[in-house]
Amino acid sequence: MRIKRLINLTLCFSVIAIFVAPPLAADDEIEAGQKYRVQLLSGREVVGEVTVTATAYKVKSASGITETFKKSEVRQILPYEEATEADRAADRPALAITKDEIDELLGDESVEDLYVWDYVEKTDLMAPLETNRDSVELMKRMAGRAAKVLDTDHFVFVYTSPPSGARRLAARLEMCWKWNAAFARMFDIPAKRPDHKLEVFYFDTYDEYEAYQSLNGFRMMGALGFYMATNNRCAFYDMNTYPPVAAALGGSNDTSSSPQERRKQRNLYKRWSDWMTLEVVQHEATHAIQFNIGIFPKFGDAGKWMTEGLCVQFEVAPGITGGSFGSINYGRLDDWHTMYGENGEAVPWTFVKNMVMSDAMGYHDYVMGWALNYYLRKEFKEEYGEWMRSLAARENNWAVRTSMAERLTAFEDCFGTLDEEWVSTMFEYIAAIPMRESAIVRNPSRP
Repeated sequence: MRIKRLINLTLCFSVIAIFVAPPLAADDEIEAGQKYRVQLLSGREVVGEVTVTATAYKVKSASGITETFKKSEVRQILPYEEATEADRAADRPALAITKDEIDELLGDESVEDLYVWDYVEKTDLMAPLETNRDSVELMKRMAGRAAKVLDTDHFVFVYTSPPSGARRLAARLEMCWKWNAAFARMFDIPAKRPDHKLEVFYFDTYDEYEAYQSLNGFRMMGALGFYMATNNRCAFYDMNTYPPVAAALGGSNDTSSSPQERRKQRNLYKRWSDWMTLEVVQHEATHAIQFNIGIFPKFGDAGKWMTEGLCVQFEVAPGITGGSFGSINYGRLDDWHTMYGENGEAVPWTFVKNMVMSDAMGYHDYVMGWALNYYLRKEFKEEYGEWMRSLAARENNWAVRTSMAERLTAFEDCFGTLDEEWVSTMFEYIAAIPMRESAIVRNPSRP
């Protein structure tokens, strides 16, 4: 309700501004490399270097993000140095968006380079989707007589768990949707609306989940969830029912351990399973979202290191460091040090080059893929946007694959020659990220 109210009030303010705004600065007076205050009809102000095109203004902020605005959306452009704090306060609309309102729209997770206006301006990704009722009826028959249905704005859940579990899952997935919608807006990726809500199974027990895997013609022992592009569905289950975890939570028969020690182990397993459930849900849901809103073509050739490496940017469960896209993935950073050494010395520089050229490299696509994506979007922000838009534009066809040479050329066209110096600089950057051990939740059964 509040979102709708904000949208309506914002539109009202924009209409008023049309009649009172002073004329824009002449395009030929805008100098390259100078900082300007670009005031939009929406009430938002963007500060940065301005590039003029025939129909739009491109504004590059200090963070490196470039945003494009149609000329019809801009109220006025002023030199930045002429503005005092009093000027800026006077120019702000009476409709101020408070931190509490931002938290309500985004969730209380750390926000990186995002604005609340991204959710109400120039995109309809946040508008509710329609449910494919025929498909949901089929899902209910597959899940069995105990199946129930839960609809949200962008997802439909067929579940056999208690309603509270399904609602918690729904809240997580809707947050993932918002973060990915914001990501597409940040990097100017031409997003699209799916025809229907994304479909999700949530099973109360591992046995139900395993039976569903078999129905799909495959089984992944120990997998906590998955997304299938062929039927465009996700499936999850209550991880506490996975046999090894259930055994640990049920208590040990080891009489050599004290009751206090057994209780401690159960608590550790419960914490780890709850954390892993959130991480896997966010990861697999992000795959579904990114393939359906056009960040990647569902059946296109984007590279495994790229699709998995970007996906793990969104898997961080909420905690002391924030969550999702606004937080460093300390679990993957820990894996990076474990697998590649304190400074990446355990692998040759050619390992990264081979990864960029390859189709898939297993678990490395998640770990080194995370490091590559994090480094590129931090140190090559504008180029990363160009790269993401080029991947989004690739043909949506399993049969169309790029060669190793083509993959390398496409990468180097955006980010420079991928040689030993380039990799060494990247490794130094990743190695310099301070580790936060307290942000990692470890499997109690592993040292």
